Amino acid sequence: MFSKSTKDGTYSSHSASVTGCAVAQELDLVVTVAFDQSIRYWSLERGTVLEVIFDAHNAPITCCALTSPTTCVYEMLLATGGSDNLVKVWRRNHPARAECVFSLAGHNDAIRSIAFDPSGVFAVSSSEDTTAIMWRVRPSSPDKPEVPIVVMVDRFSLTISWTEPLANGAKILNYIVRTTQTSSFIGDGSDIVVIPDTEIPAKYLSRTIDKLQPGVKYTLQVAAVNQIGTSEFSAATEPIETLAFIPSRIERAVQHDNPEATRIALSWMAPCPNGAAIESYTIQCRPEN
Repeated sequence: MFSKSTKDGTYSSHSASVTGCAVAQELDLVVTVAFDQSIRYWSLERGTVLEVIFDAHNAPITCCALTSPTTCVYEMLLATGGSDNLVKVWRRNHPARAECVFSLAGHNDAIRSIAFDPSGVFAVSSSEDTTAIMWRVRPSSPDKPEVPIVVMVDRFSLTISWTEPLANGAKILNYIVRTTQTSSFIGDGSDIVVIPDTEIPAKYLSRTIDKLQPGVKYTLQVAAVNQIGTSEFSAATEPIETLAFIPSRIERAVQHDNPEATRIALSWMAPCPNGAAIESYTIQCRPEN
């Protein structure tokens, strides 16, 4: 199979049975795989070997596929399957040598066939284990996270946790927590505060959002970020109300020190209710003589 031409146009190079062949005519490229565990890149027109990858798998290679240069806008990839139960994805940027960018484990027996979808984003492999698996072979932004779980409620803070979503081929760099106030003590909503999104390093899967108002309802959402982009925000939690507590202390009431007065009128500023409507005030009169 390919190498030095003979009179009948047959070429040879592999040292064992050739099990797969893929052609990209637009790129003057042929790829072959064989039981000798090697991958060979060839020039289609010249029939010469461009590159050999020895021991590409730890067992005979059984199949291969190339992305289509006419329908795939990304760089060309090669996928191979072997009797080692692995699917491997290879990238070759001429003149650099080909490199394995993914080694995908999921089958429990030898791979028998593999193909790319037209976009080159997914590869599908079939195996003697009676399964077919679809693999994402191009990085993309992470999957949308699941709804976060509220694990602690306090007067001025809420603590949530979440599970790591699928990173889709690019390491998650950080998370974004979005907090939204959903209730108000004032009818016109003038006390609603816009809370800035919070960035959290990827090594953490929980966060306490503080500086909230007591007795106010909030929803929380999480998004994940990798080198490709940002996921959709998760669905929001149910509105969670921070804990209310007793009103703040009233500043000293206005006093009238007319000694002839038989009654006194007092006025004061309403204190912060701290999450529960003020129902009444108690006034104590204490003689000072």
